[in-house]
Amino acid sequence: MKRTIIILLAAALLGAAQAAPGAVMNAVKGTISDMKTGQPIAGVRIALVSARTRSSRIELATDEAGYVYKNGIPTGSYDVEFEKEGYFPARSSLRLTIGDELDISAKLEPMPVQDTGAGDRLRAVVGLVNAGDFAGAAARAGEALAQDPASPMLHYYRGYGREKSGDAAGALADYAKAAELKPDFALALSSLGKLQARKGDYAKAAENYKKALVIAANDADSLYNYAVCLVNLGDNAGARAALEKVLAVDPAHADACYQLGLVLLGQGDMAGARQWLQKFLELDPQHKDAATAKQIIDSLK
Repeated sequence: MKRTIIILLAAALLGAAQAAPGAVMNAVKGTISDMKTGQPIAGVRIALVSARTRSSRIELATDEAGYVYKNGIPTGSYDVEFEKEGYFPARSSLRLTIGDELDISAKLEPMPVQDTGAGDRLRAVVGLVNAGDFAGAAARAGEALAQDPASPMLHYYRGYGREKSGDAAGALADYAKAAELKPDFALALSSLGKLQARKGDYAKAAENYKKALVIAANDADSLYNYAVCLVNLGDNAGARAALEKVLAVDPAHADACYQLGLVLLGQGDMAGARQWLQKFLELDPQHKDAATAKQIIDSLK
């Protein structure tokens, strides 16, 4: 089985569940290239972070041809992080089922040429983030912003450090500023949408996810999170369209099957609701919502 993932410069993190890792191993491969020149980029740091445990990481790097390949990866869901000095960071998500070999090719956007001091300051912040010192990264980014207040990257990384340190309000402000300074900074837009959704501000979250989807219209996880926002806004027709797009891109997206089943139930399409809830149970029988899905299916018989 071979499926291809479309990479979005964003992270979709509204909390979709994943199946428990299985014994079957999978592989990822791809070429990372410069968005403007199309040339491959060597030495891109790629991390596959388990969406279940967060502490389980698989660290990879591209070779001289910008290529990466890794097999023996357990079944499950992962957040994928791409980082390379001189480029805006990228985030995506992938879901490995059984015997998958997924293409994680991505294009990274180069940052504007910086003076040596600005580059050194940013490298110091990124180094602290990579070391897991999020409070230190936020503090160092704040110091750097005193000298370079118009840097979307510094605002993003201070926001990231603040978010990881538990300062959601500060993170919101920084992500918003990063998106203001760079309106096509999809990673900042999706991070902003994620925190807005967690606060229950689904209208603003949907707006920012919609902007991110202009950049990568077929990213399954961003589409899913956008659909969840629409569900909470009572826009079942819009949510249905978004969820159907998710499943066109990723037919094994269990959470999308579940949500689509609920949306169809609300629209009175009982046959469609039963179909998608049954598909959800096939894909993820151990899901926390599996019992609810079974109860709904039984009530529709």
